[in-house]
Amino acid sequence: MRASILTLCLVTTVLTSCTHSDKQARLIGLSEPTIVARLGAPAVQREFPMSDAKSMFRVGLQTHYPLPESGNIRIREVTWEFGDDRLTCWLHIVHGEWQVLETTKYTKWTVF
Repeated sequence: MRASILTLCLVTTVLTSCTHSDKQARLIGLSEPTIVARLGAPAVQREFPMSDAKSMFRVGLQTHYPLPESGNIRIREVTWEFGDDRLTCWLHIVHGEWQVLETTKYTKWTVF
């Protein structure tokens, strides 16, 4: 029973801590130089194959690139820090250019 309550609390926290606003939606499809010009240099940047996108934080990418058939697709993850808030954008290559595929906004206290 206690484990069920803790799980419910964790899921509720994740769902209420992550948002997807109209402002974020406007970032989708923009090139990497464009978002860096708008938001500044990201605090964190990493690149990985989709086969590594299995965590709760990255699982939404599988709606665009289902596994296992998309395992070799490269994804670039960039995160900005604005006080206690975080904005992460995931980019993919379109016509030879990194473009925003998906975004999420959350607080530094969010646990995935």
